[in-house]
Amino acid sequence: MMTTATVSVLAPPSSELVERALRSLEYDERLIGYAMTPSAGNAAKDLYSLGDAVLFVLGTKWDAPLFDPSFKGGINWVDLSRMTDWVRDVIGDADLAEAMERDVLPLSSYMAQVIALGDVFGHRMEQYRALRGEIETGDAPAE
Repeated sequence: MMTTATVSVLAPPSSELVERALRSLEYDERLIGYAMTPSAGNAAKDLYSLGDAVLFVLGTKWDAPLFDPSFKGGINWVDLSRMTDWVRDVIGDADLAEAMERDVLPLSSYMAQVIALGDVFGHRMEQYRALRGEIETGDAPAE
């Protein structure tokens, strides 16, 4: 039985944080993940934004072997401790990094961590989208 963590409530981000977090990154700011397959080996993937990183990490189809008899296996892997530091130091979202430390890293398997990470990221991305929508429509509250 897989155990997942409860997602912590995150303080709403500022408009500056949303802009910083969703920007495209430079080469020296990128996060490196690995597409790992038994047949082809490991292929490094350069991730140049938080969006790219989220989509990559959550891109593993955990149930694929059940539905596709020709599935050869494979996962998208990122060192989640390093990713947490990257979210804090490069992306600039300390609250998101703290939620990752609290709700994701303590879980015992990579699969459980990634599933919990999806919940944490989903919650934060909803906050980003809501604030970004307010900024684009001019309805942003005064900070």
